Amino acid sequence: MAEISLICRSVVKSFGALKALAGVSFTIEGPIIKGLIGPNGSGKTVLLNVISKVPYGPDEGVILFNGMRIDKLTPQQICRLGIARTFQTTTFFPSLTVEQNLLVGATSIGVGKEIIDKALNITNLHTKRDIKAANLSIFELKKLMLAAALAIDPKLLLLDEPLSGLSEDEIDEMLKIIQYINATGKALLVIEHKISELAEICKELLVLHLGQVIADGPPEEVINSAEVFSAYFGGEKEIVRYK
Repeated sequence: MAEISLICRSVVKSFGALKALAGVSFTIEGPIIKGLIGPNGSGKTVLLNVISKVPYGPDEGVILFNGMRIDKLTPQQICRLGIARTFQTTTFFPSLTVEQNLLVGATSIGVGKEIIDKALNITNLHTKRDIKAANLSIFELKKLMLAAALAIDPKLLLLDEPLSGLSEDEIDEMLKIIQYINATGKALLVIEHKISELAEICKELLVLHLGQVIADGPPEEVINSAEVFSAYFGGEKEIVRYK
């Protein structure tokens, strides 16, 4: 199984006077699912942006992936090392077919057809491979984004709200897909507002608030933390009792 290690040390990102990330440090070790939660504006998407360098990198701090410093690399170099991501809003080429959308990124880094076929199978899009992306449902477009990320054969996937806008049945399917991807030996860092659903599948939860890490550990400990509840609701009680 491939080595997977992501280390962020004192990562800072500012936009004018606003410090979106104020010294964020955390690690991902091994092929795990790590959840990333926090109130709106806490810096979650900014963190994924600076790790992938899309569309910007950190102002300060160090990011290491499998022992290599990546915060000075280009987005293309980071991608080639095995980090892929999805976005909150669906990004795709509407006039291209599902398979052609995957080929756009995969061919640029020399990934073979077998990886593309595997990505389509994992996301249950293999029967849609010749359908134009413009004709897909919202759920299928979310799976297309995920398949496009898988098509570069990454070691680490950064997912930004993969469950948003989905029905209960679609959420169940997406969670199963994420778990299957993890079972194949890949690590995932997943932003999600559906905390209970995320907690059921992840090994660790990282919580950001005002650009800082306020909790990082097993879901049952993090979710029942008074500090985390206070960040979300301004109180000193639990968010939800972890099952």
